[in-house]
Amino acid sequence: MSLNFKQTPAQQKIDFKYSVLDGIFWAMMFYLTSVFLAPYLIKLGASSFEVGLLSYAPLLIAAIVCFFSYDVLRFFNSKKQMVVFFVMVHAILWIPLGFSHLLFSGKTQIWFVLILASFATIVSQFNGPVYTDWIGKLFNLKRIGNYNARKSIILQIISIIPLILAGYLLQAINNKDTLMGFTIIFIFAGFCRFISGLYLNTMNKTEDKEEIIKETIHKKKPMFSLFKEEIIKDKTNLYFMVVVLIYYFSLYITVPYNKFYILNIINLSYTKYLTLEIAAIIGVIVSLFYWGKVCDKFGATKILKATMLFLPLYPLALIIFPYNQVILTILVFIDAVITAGLALSITTYIYQKLKQNLITHYTFVMLFQAVALTIGALLGALINKIATDYYGIESKGIIIVFIVGIFFRIITAIFTNRITDKRPLPKDDANMVIEIITFRPVISGATELSKAFSKHGQKITQSVGQKTQQFHKKITKILKNTIK
Repeated sequence: MSLNFKQTPAQQKIDFKYSVLDGIFWAMMFYLTSVFLAPYLIKLGASSFEVGLLSYAPLLIAAIVCFFSYDVLRFFNSKKQMVVFFVMVHAILWIPLGFSHLLFSGKTQIWFVLILASFATIVSQFNGPVYTDWIGKLFNLKRIGNYNARKSIILQIISIIPLILAGYLLQAINNKDTLMGFTIIFIFAGFCRFISGLYLNTMNKTEDKEEIIKETIHKKKPMFSLFKEEIIKDKTNLYFMVVVLIYYFSLYITVPYNKFYILNIINLSYTKYLTLEIAAIIGVIVSLFYWGKVCDKFGATKILKATMLFLPLYPLALIIFPYNQVILTILVFIDAVITAGLALSITTYIYQKLKQNLITHYTFVMLFQAVALTIGALLGALINKIATDYYGIESKGIIIVFIVGIFFRIITAIFTNRITDKRPLPKDDANMVIEIITFRPVISGATELSKAFSKHGQKITQSVGQKTQQFHKKITKILKNTIK
C-alpha cells in the first residue's frame, strides 16, 4: 500500500522546525571539523600537499559513488531511513579520527586522519542526491530559496559559539597538549552529528518500501540521456554549467593552500585564525537576506555576473596584506559576502531552472564539479612544486599559485558575463556591481536581520530548546495533533 505523502502547511512548519534543529547540530559539526582539520594535520606535521589533498580528493570520489545512491536506496524502507543511517555512520567516524595521534605516529597518523576524514566526506556526500530529493518533497520548491536562506542564517549564527569555545580551548592549552584539545573537538563534533541525525529521524518520510522499489527501478533508466536532454541540448543551461565548472576550477587552484598559508607561512595563532573564520561566517549571515531577495527579483544569473567580478579579492588579500590582521579580516568578511551571493545564485538556478529529474542533474553536477575542482587543485600543486623548486622556498611557491589563481578567476568573470537569462527584468532594475561596492548587501541584510530577530528572535530561541514550555502555541497544537 502506498504512503501517499502530501505537502501541507502544518507538515512543512513541523519539518522546517526539525530541519533547523538538525541543521544547527550539523553546522556545529561541520564548522568544527572543517575549521580545525587543517590545523590538526599541520600540528601532526602534514605537508601543504597533504593538507590540500583533503579539499578535493574526497569530493571527487564522493561524486563518483553518488551514482550508486539509488542502488543502495532499495535496501532501505524510505529515503529518510537511508539518510539517517549514513548520518549516524558519519557521526561515528569523527571519534577515532581525534585519537589518531595516540594510535599511530609519524606519517601513519597523518594518513589515518586523511583516510578517515575522506571517508567521512564520502559518506556525507553519498547521501546528497537522496537527501536533496527527500527535502524537495518535504518543502515547496517555489519557496526553496527562502527556506535555504532562513535556515542558513540560523545555522551560521549558532555555529559561531562552538568555534569560539574550541579556539579558546586550543589557545589555552597551546603550550601543553594541543593534540588532546583537538581530540575533544572531534569527539564533540561526532556527538553533534549524532544529535542532528536524531532530529532528522523525527521528520516525515515521503514514501514507503513499495514506492522505493518502483522509484529505484525507474532510476535504472539511463541517467545520462536525461542529463543530455535537459542540460546539454539547452544552450543556456549548458553555458551556465560550463561557467560554473570554470569557476570551481579557478577557485580550487588556490583553495588547498589557503589554510596552510595562513597557519604555517603567516603563522597566525589559533585565535587570529579563528577571527578570520568567524568574520567569514558573519559576512554570510548579514548578506543572505539581501541575496535571497535579489535572486528572486532579478534572477540568479544577474547575481552570478556581479559577484564573479570580485572573485580575485581573497587571494589578492593574502598576497598584499598577509600580516595586517585588521585589513585581512575586513577583506575576508567582504569575500564571504560575495561568496554567499555567488553560492546562493548557483543553488537557486539549479532548483528553479532544473525542476524535473533533479536527482539526476544534481548527481552529474556534483561529478563535473568535482572533476573541475580536482583539475584546478592538481594544477595548483604542480605550479607550487615548480615554483618552490625554482625559488627554494614554499612561501614564494604558494604566492605564485595565488597569482595564477587570480588570473583564472578574472577569466571566469569574463565568461560569466555572456550568460543569458530568459526571464524579463523588472522595471526597477539595479546595477548589482554598484550595489556591492556601496555595501548594499551588508547594510540591507543587517537591517532585515534585525527586523527578523525583533519579530521572530524569541520563537527561534525557543525552537532550539528541546522541551520548551514557551514554544509558539500554533506549532504546539500542530505537533500534538501529529503525535495523535
